Amino acid sequence: MSMKISVVLPVYQVKGEIESCLRSILAQRFDGFELILVDDCGSDADPKEGHMEVAHSLLAAPMQKMLRPQGMEEIAVRWLRHAHSRGLAASRNSGMKLAEGDYILFVDSHEELLPEALQTLYECAERTSAAVVVGRYESAEGEAARRSKHPHSEIRRVGHKEVFHAYLLGHLNVKACNQLLRRSFLEKHHLSFVEGLLHEEIPWSFAVAAYAPCMTMVSMVTCRGGKCDLREQKREDFTSDFEAYSVILAEIAQTAFRSNVYKDRIFREWFERQKAIFFEQTMQSGDKQQLRRLYGIICGLLPLRKSTKTMIHYRMPSVIGYAVYTRMHKLLLPQS
Repeated sequence: MSMKISVVLPVYQVKGEIESCLRSILAQRFDGFELILVDDCGSDADPKEGHMEVAHSLLAAPMQKMLRPQGMEEIAVRWLRHAHSRGLAASRNSGMKLAEGDYILFVDSHEELLPEALQTLYECAERTSAAVVVGRYESAEGEAARRSKHPHSEIRRVGHKEVFHAYLLGHLNVKACNQLLRRSFLEKHHLSFVEGLLHEEIPWSFAVAAYAPCMTMVSMVTCRGGKCDLREQKREDFTSDFEAYSVILAEIAQTAFRSNVYKDRIFREWFERQKAIFFEQTMQSGDKQQLRRLYGIICGLLPLRKSTKTMIHYRMPSVIGYAVYTRMHKLLLPQS
């Protein structure tokens, strides 16, 4: 039987959470999927200790026989251990390279799949021929996240332009998890996560939305989330965030050109807002040198050279333009 889905699960210092995650994967009422478990070397010196000990125990054949629904096959498990901790993005990329399924689903160790998740997502993908199927996500508090501001039936298939604009307008799931991605789509566009980058899901989700020829949204909750990865907790040092902003803006610009969406009016307005958001965050937490450096990046990436109130700084000398932008960039920020 061909492999239908590759579930990629990065593991990093999650001994207390991984058991519920793995139990939810084992409980899937679906055959023909593999689990790729990527150990990113948290605090464990030995792969058989701590969180990996829990994983090896649960995924052993005797436990699978007990935990898998009646009549369901044993899950094929593939193990990968990094020589040293490389981060969430690298773990997901490593898992993608090993994947043999027609589709890829990323799961984080603090999340749980509902029992019908893989079956629902796979059937929707096959029925609609979508490049991406987005399930509904429920937070740890039990609140289901909205995927669209427009009511939709159980299955709603949308084309490229609507997908892209839904992402730009904030109506679409931007998490890498809880999306069933057609592997041929990812390979065709060489999509991968930028490694060593904070906020790595921003350029990834933008690229998926920019390239996806069509997408299917499912109203059924397929995934529940818990606490975030330890590496996603708040940092006191702003330097790494600032460097991430610089890379993210450049990645988005490159993707916009490659996917030929850079001429889209809604995209260009959205991109100017992202610049303003990063500028505001740098103004609050960074220093003047970082602020001037970011302004240079802002002016160099897809500028909207229009004589509007918010874009006039592009026509001015850099020093004057910087002074004007520090006062006027808030006009571009989303209104709360």
